[in-house]
Amino acid sequence: MSDIHRSRNRIAGRKYSPEEYPQAIKDAILLRITKGITSPEQIGEQLGKDRSVITRFTKELAAEGRIQLTSTGRIEKVASLVAKQAYEDLEVDAFVQRYPSVKSWVDDMQVRKDGKAIVKWKDNLNSIKTVCDTLKITPEMLVASKQVVEDMTKAFMLEWRKDHSTGTHGYTMALRNYAMHSGIVWARNVGGLMSGKKVNFGKFAHIKLSDADWMKAIDLGNDISSDVRDWIAIGVETAARHKALHTIDINSLEQHGDYLTLRAFESKTQKTWTKYIVNPAVRELLLARIDARRSLGSTDLFLAEGENAKSYGIRMNSDLKTVYRRLGISEPYFFAHATHVLRHIGAHHWLGLTNYNYALVAKIGGWDDVNTLIKCYGEMPASVVVAELHKVAMEAM
Repeated sequence: MSDIHRSRNRIAGRKYSPEEYPQAIKDAILLRITKGITSPEQIGEQLGKDRSVITRFTKELAAEGRIQLTSTGRIEKVASLVAKQAYEDLEVDAFVQRYPSVKSWVDDMQVRKDGKAIVKWKDNLNSIKTVCDTLKITPEMLVASKQVVEDMTKAFMLEWRKDHSTGTHGYTMALRNYAMHSGIVWARNVGGLMSGKKVNFGKFAHIKLSDADWMKAIDLGNDISSDVRDWIAIGVETAARHKALHTIDINSLEQHGDYLTLRAFESKTQKTWTKYIVNPAVRELLLARIDARRSLGSTDLFLAEGENAKSYGIRMNSDLKTVYRRLGISEPYFFAHATHVLRHIGAHHWLGLTNYNYALVAKIGGWDDVNTLIKCYGEMPASVVVAELHKVAMEAM
């Protein structure tokens, strides 16, 4: 017996409640029409439905004035705004509440990790909303079938790359995650577009500054404000992620002779990491900032009184871009991720100082996996390998 007869409420492998089914199959049919598929037989093949089922719902769509049919039942003309009528530009919270499939997915992500939320649930949600906003489609239409997910992923990538220099791996992973919750899965070893594998080895190998340029950036930041100056200095020295840099608690400061330590919570790893301040110039800036913040009665290292993290971040990113332009930097990544780039500069800074001791740098910067550093920043340069081999050889003599 076919899948069609086993589950009347299943569309392209995804099961719907009896209440959801009529609208869901209409949306699925409309999506295929907008993709140029106007044969009821072909639509039925994609949705796993008999031609008679498709014909029944295309008649309903025609009666609603959303499509026009020929006398033989073929789709003759699609009414204007067929697929885009249902799209709405919503705030994130409204987006979740508006679409049951998204609400169910978010609820699942909140308890998926042994009753706790998975770390990237907000990133996943924002990614799906970005895809929908970019393509002007509803999330339900996004996962009408496996083929549609792949087609929409490709369409999003093409649109995204028109205005962005960054990759789309995170969006692909969010699409896979959302599709999986909707009953659409890919084999673990699948290749191609939906493989989920990061193929751009060493993709951040070029996102760096020499220590001389880093110091110059600090001086240029000082011309704008002490906030920008210290943000650059401490951001590179700690290699902290954006949110962790915002939320460093000055009460965690400890002095250890010629170095300082602070504690910062990294939400991506869900851990609190020790941050080390070794550079004498940065130590001096940090201590002066902490004294100034304490005199204002603040325990936060950066946020101004009454200013929220989002507005502060926007202002800081704008000032950082000014610094990068004055340095003569043209690499788009610096301007697309003005603060996060400090983490990459910090990673290269510490890798250079430690002769590419990946394990140590992972501890300094807050990376759970040493392999992440190697994949993102490249393997140890041959010059470092040879120098270490000569050192070992000399010690053995």
